[in-house]
Amino acid sequence: MTKVYGIDIRQVEHFAIIIHSSNIYVTLKGITSLIAIILLILPNYIVIFYYGYQLWNSMDENVKFISQHTKNIQKQFIRALYFQIIIPSVILFIPVLVIHTLPFLNLDISISTIIFINALGFYPAIDAFVVLVLIKEFRIGAKHVFTSFLLHCGQES
Repeated sequence: MTKVYGIDIRQVEHFAIIIHSSNIYVTLKGITSLIAIILLILPNYIVIFYYGYQLWNSMDENVKFISQHTKNIQKQFIRALYFQIIIPSVILFIPVLVIHTLPFLNLDISISTIIFINALGFYPAIDAFVVLVLIKEFRIGAKHVFTSFLLHCGQES
């Protein structure tokens, strides 16, 4: 850290997984940490895709018992659910997995982690924005609130 950032590692709170060292190429602690990360993420995706598939199948079977309006709302919610699965994967999980696996390839790459830290902060806003954009009733309601707010602000000035 001193060479790249000019900071003494002993003066900064940190958590480090040492995968590569000069004596041992791949350490058992590094491999175990990588396996633990994969085992934490993989079951989540298995459950999400399994129940998403079950939801999709049950919607197709029960489609004859519901109105067209309800069908449209259900499709919008399922689409929003899919995006709520994809967005954290792209913004959060894949970058973290890349950061943790790069040392196994013995590449000397310095990645600025500030991008990933900012992505953690922006994720809740992006998640809410996706729901507002994909679900028509929410979009109409948000547009109404925003328009009312602008009209109210215009009347005060």
